[in-house]
Amino acid sequence: KIVSMVEAYNQVVAYIKEQTKYDTTTGQAGILLGNYGVQLVKGALAAIATGNAPGFKDPQDTYTHLAQLGITTDADQNSPTFGQLVVDEATLRSALVAHPEAVAGLMAASFEGVSDDASGVISYYSSIPGITKPGIYQVSATVTGGILVSGTINGHAATVDGDTLVGAAGYDEYGLAVRVGLTDGTHTGTVRLKQGVNGVFSARLNELLSASAGPTNIIIDNYQEIIENIDEKIARETRRVAAYRQRLIEQFSRLEEVLSTLNQQSNSLNYQLQKLGFKSDNSG
Repeated sequence: KIVSMVEAYNQVVAYIKEQTKYDTTTGQAGILLGNYGVQLVKGALAAIATGNAPGFKDPQDTYTHLAQLGITTDADQNSPTFGQLVVDEATLRSALVAHPEAVAGLMAASFEGVSDDASGVISYYSSIPGITKPGIYQVSATVTGGILVSGTINGHAATVDGDTLVGAAGYDEYGLAVRVGLTDGTHTGTVRLKQGVNGVFSARLNELLSASAGPTNIIIDNYQEIIENIDEKIARETRRVAAYRQRLIEQFSRLEEVLSTLNQQSNSLNYQLQKLGFKSDNSG
């Protein structure tokens, strides 16, 4: 599955490169050259490929990013695979042999919650997949008289529900539930919600390609609006040319009528002049 992920990533990068290239010899540019949406997708994917997976932390986790598995980005601009992922098979094989579960976690963890509080006072309880954002959260809780009275998650006031703090709406921690041991005092700790690289790629692409709010589709809609405006301009110009053509036809028609009338008048005048000349000859 790791190889499949790498191949899929590289196919996307290669397609983007092909569609955004500029040939200095022919002057031909790719159809998506300069397209903001394409660059946004490319940048987002690159950030995932090179950064830490959300919720993963060193040294608590054996692996936190792909490079530790021997999966790196080709940084040679003269290379035909520039920007694509390159796999060091020896490093990957070594990681799979030494720490197979850690490799599986980095690739496939799905909203796995853990607490780094060694005392056990603050512990992960639950989250809402698709709502709560994976990541690292700093938790503070105040217990007085054996009752949890207040607390914060990442500095934002959390809702108190018995012995549990729940992340407030409008923040990344929305829906994150943290259980607090009811020992008097102010307690702090770190709770992490982990998501593997595969899930991060999938979620980010869904966001980017969302039909309702994704920037890629918003840009497509903008282009569609531009096309519709151009079509309307063409239609208006077509109507204007057609109206102008009709006016010319009508003008030529009236001109033909005038010329016909003038021709008739000329013929009549010639006839009258001829008659007048005939009479003059007879009278002489």
